[in-house]
Amino acid sequence: MLYNRGRLTNMGIEISTYLDATENEMRDGLIVLNKSGVIESLNSAAESIFGYSSDEVTGKSANMLIFENYQDKPGENLMNICANENGINGIRRRVSGRRKNGSTFPVDLSVSEMQVEKKQLFLGIIRDITMRACIEEALISAREDAERANLAKSEFMSRMSHELRTPLNAIIGFSEVMKQKIGGELNEKQEHYVDNILMQSQHLLTRINDVLDMTRIESGKMEMLIEKMPVQIAINEILIVIKERAQKRNVVIKEEIEPQLDYIYADKQKFKQVLLNLLDNAVKFSKPEGGTVTIKAKKVEDTAEFSVSDNGIGIKEEYTGNIFNMFQQVDSGVVRKYGGTGLGLAISKRLVEMHGGKIRVKSRYGEGSNFTFTLPLKAKIKKL
Repeated sequence: MLYNRGRLTNMGIEISTYLDATENEMRDGLIVLNKSGVIESLNSAAESIFGYSSDEVTGKSANMLIFENYQDKPGENLMNICANENGINGIRRRVSGRRKNGSTFPVDLSVSEMQVEKKQLFLGIIRDITMRACIEEALISAREDAERANLAKSEFMSRMSHELRTPLNAIIGFSEVMKQKIGGELNEKQEHYVDNILMQSQHLLTRINDVLDMTRIESGKMEMLIEKMPVQIAINEILIVIKERAQKRNVVIKEEIEPQLDYIYADKQKFKQVLLNLLDNAVKFSKPEGGTVTIKAKKVEDTAEFSVSDNGIGIKEEYTGNIFNMFQQVDSGVVRKYGGTGLGLAISKRLVEMHGGKIRVKSRYGEGSNFTFTLPLKAKIKKL
């Protein structure tokens, strides 16, 4: 039963009607208390939850049902547990319930005040959330396992990247020595072989560095060095590198840099890494006959806006939504023809976001692409 009818008979039909109406509709336990926290009655769901009959607990403190440190504090009761400075109604708390057999379980508890024939009573709603708590615990455990696995993966990738870079740097170093003919003259075929070794080794080193950067970002170990950075000088340093590649593909590089954007506060190396990646992609994905790549920079309120646009092969619409995800590439045919790991744009996005900025893309397949990123004039370093 929801309540002890003998004890509540003299309270009139109001509470009887209310409780009878809700008993068959609610699976939650209901406890009626007086203002001292003494139990007036339990409903059948509460009896099942706690293992007590209503008669067994009537007239006793509700603290006997709660496994908190309130049993030895006579001044504390169930209303005190749920109340705050604004009162008691509508406040929900998670506490530990205590069954008749002494076992404890997680409880979602709320207490509401009501008046019955000028008598102040309180209705406690008890929900056994054992299953929910088990699920939450399992999810937390799974998340912790995933975080440990991700950390182990990042540490492994970091170690492997360092292990691979050591012999690769040696290969690049000796190739450069051979190319400079320090050890002796090379014939035309040998020079061609050395050029290929050097080019492919540098390409591989770039990919290894990409993996290392991503593992640093994911593990939160990527450090930022914010400094006052002259925009035009930083862009010029990038253009020195990219123009040689552009000439080989018959691509013209154009600049539109607003003189008002003279300085920003950013990590110069990270900024150059983002810009170089976007320019390199714009050149790489130009059409076979060549094209034009335009870099623009301007001040927009309290941000600096940089864009790299091209009239190259463009990106199909179905790929633009995922293009900044790790290892995400446009399509298999493009990958086979142009290469790449799908890490460059993912790294660029995260580096921009670490500055407190945003990056976006607009593209029309067959007509070209435009990548735009904005940075605060003074970087707001964010941990990802």
